[in-house]
Amino acid sequence: MMFLKAVSAKFRALDPDAQIAFAEGIQFFVRKGAHFTAYFALGVTSFSAFCTYGLKRYIKHLLAFLLCVAYAISDEAHQLFVPGRAGQVRDVLIDSSGAVTGILLTSFIIFIYEAIQSKKHSEGKRKMNKKKLLDKLGELVITVNTLEGQLKSAKAENVELKAELELLLKEKAETHVKTEEKPTEEIEISPETEPVTIILENPTLKDENMEYGSLVIGKIVVESARFADKITASDADNKKELLNLIMGKSEVAKAEILSVASSDATGEIKKQLIDAQLVETTDYFKSVAGQI
Repeated sequence: MMFLKAVSAKFRALDPDAQIAFAEGIQFFVRKGAHFTAYFALGVTSFSAFCTYGLKRYIKHLLAFLLCVAYAISDEAHQLFVPGRAGQVRDVLIDSSGAVTGILLTSFIIFIYEAIQSKKHSEGKRKMNKKKLLDKLGELVITVNTLEGQLKSAKAENVELKAELELLLKEKAETHVKTEEKPTEEIEISPETEPVTIILENPTLKDENMEYGSLVIGKIVVESARFADKITASDADNKKELLNLIMGKSEVAKAEILSVASSDATGEIKKQLIDAQLVETTDYFKSVAGQI
């Protein structure tokens, strides 16, 4: 304010001719400054308008610059037809420089704004990814705990299966020993003739096919235990399901063999059916173990 008062006082102290000369001197800078400022605003608005379209950055700069230059040329050309005015190339250059300054400044501000927003977006995405990783880690911990529980259950079932197998083999061995200890009975047909020894089957002995079926069942139990150990020692995620399949098939095979052994078929046919059941069950165990 003091500066303006000082300039005003000095201006009034000048004679009229000096005042006119001074006014004409500053008029040039005021008018050209107005040109620069007006086209600066035009550059800002035009570039901002082109930014609303999905155009490449250099295309937006080029279109805004061409629009401002074209308008400056048209303005100076229009002044050629206005009395007291004149079109000047110098004014076109001043107008264009104002427009370029506005375009570049606006572009710089937008660039800074986008960089800040991108950084915020990256930080938000990083936090979101961290949260997802923590959630995933929690799910993995739950899965590991579940698998550990299933593995313990499978091991317990395997121990029970081994105990059942040992008991079955023990009972079979005791039965075999008792069978060997019981002698056959000898019956003499006639005292007058040469003695003839007839061997009669002891009624306490089991049927031959039932014994053969028990032997095959023992083999199946041994095979089921072997494959169960193999599955338990593996790193498969579906251990429990595979062990259930092994044990389930083992029980089904036992029932089928006992059913065949107690049927009315001939001994040879029974043995063939029992052997077929052994082969089928063993192949099934192999296919289940192949899923590890």
